[in-house]
Amino acid sequence: MVTDVTYVLIPGAGGSAWYWHLVEAELLQRGHDVVVVDLRANASPAPPGGAQP
Repeated sequence: MVTDVTYVLIPGAGGSAWYWHLVEAELLQRGHDVVVVDLRANASPAPPGGAQP
C-alpha cells in the first residue's frame, strides 16, 4: 500500500489557488503533501526570447 502521496491541485479557468484552501488543509491534516498551483490566466504573453518586461 502506498502511503506517500502528493496531490497537485489546479484551479479551473480564471480560478485561483485559494479555491483549494479547504481541501489543502484536509489533505495536510491527513499527512499528505500538497502542491497548489496558481496559473497566470490574465497576463500578457512573454516577448520573444522569454524575457519579462
